[in-house]
Amino acid sequence: MKPTTKFIFLTISAIFITLFCYLGVWQLRRHAERQAQILHISARLSQPAVPFENQPNLQKYDLVEVVGQYLPEKALLWSSQSRNEVPGTHLLVPFRLSTPDGSIFLVDVGWVPIQVDGITRPAELVPSGEVQLQARLLTGRANGGWLALPPPPTNTPLDSYRWQVIDLTAISEYSGLKLRTDYYLERVPAEGKQAELPAFQSVITLDEGNHLLYAVQWFLFAFTSLVGAIVFARRR
Repeated sequence: MKPTTKFIFLTISAIFITLFCYLGVWQLRRHAERQAQILHISARLSQPAVPFENQPNLQKYDLVEVVGQYLPEKALLWSSQSRNEVPGTHLLVPFRLSTPDGSIFLVDVGWVPIQVDGITRPAELVPSGEVQLQARLLTGRANGGWLALPPPPTNTPLDSYRWQVIDLTAISEYSGLKLRTDYYLERVPAEGKQAELPAFQSVITLDEGNHLLYAVQWFLFAFTSLVGAIVFARRR
């Protein structure tokens, strides 16, 4: 075998081995970051509920108490998700706070099944008048990301369109309401009532993901490439 050919092959092998090792280390770093994130989320989830008003240091995942009124005429559907193998979707309903500024949050009130004749009217799924609820502060996805679809035409029937991501700016413009775009709320029912419709189905996850598995795969690729390069280099 020509020395030039061997040199080119070994150089390419070294590049790939370096790349595979880098990707393995990157996955280990992501695993460590996810573990730190889980610790942070768990710490926030363990905190008791606090009144939303006059709390300057609230953070994502905090449990807050708010008082206000649902606006079911502006309800939306979010994504398609099953629960106990029953197809359904999340119901999003604006909620106007009983505060001087009348701030409006978008509330994920919970999961509802998809009936044959469409989604039940939102006004039948949320209480009327002034109510107090506990909810977690969550953030939407700015610009919707690559999953975003164009907003539906105005006055589109509720059960004919599902938002794929919670883009608070886009939803605010579509609804004609000045929604808060820093957070939306995930309603947390009292214990014993989480199975009642709309059923509680949190989007918060505490799993570590597959980063360790991916790291092992990348290091295995690097090892295999190294062995292959050594065997090739010893060939005459």
